[in-house]
Parts: sequence; structure tokens; C-alpha cells
Amino acid sequence: MLDAGKLAYSVEFNTDVLDAKDKNNIDFSRFSSSNYILPDHYPLMLRLNDRDLSDFTVPFYPREEKKNSSEAYLLPELIRQL
Repeated sequence: MLDAGKLAYSVEFNTDVLDAKDKNNIDFSRFSSSNYILPDHYPLMLRLNDRDLSDFTVPFYPREEKKNSSEAYLLPELIRQL
């Protein structure tokens, strides 16, 4: 019996559809993990107990212990409002 949590899926990208001059030097390996979010700062609307909180910019940082993954950093201001 297969455990759905341990299934591996192969992902391939068709670079022919990209509008880029240097398609051969684009690294798609970061997207091989499901639900991967590129490290950056993202404006998000947060919801807690069916209540919308104001928009926040939430930074996502790469996780050192797990390649091709990132995690949200909850700022002290946000935690106070929660």
C-alpha cells in the first residue's frame, strides 16, 4: 500500500513558452517542491477566527535545514495584533 504523504511527483517545465532571451540559464529546481514560496516579502490579508485582519507584509525566508523550502516570519507587530 502506498502512503500518499510519501509519493514523489515529477515536474517538468516547457521553456518554449517563456518570453526570455536566456532560457537555458533559468533554474527551475526551486519549483520541484510542492507549495514552495520564493523567499521575499509578500502583502497578505490575514484571517483569524473568521475575522479579517488588516493587510500585512509577511517576509518568507529560506530554511537552511531544508533545501527548496521557505517559511513565513511573523513580525512582533503582527503577533501583538493576533
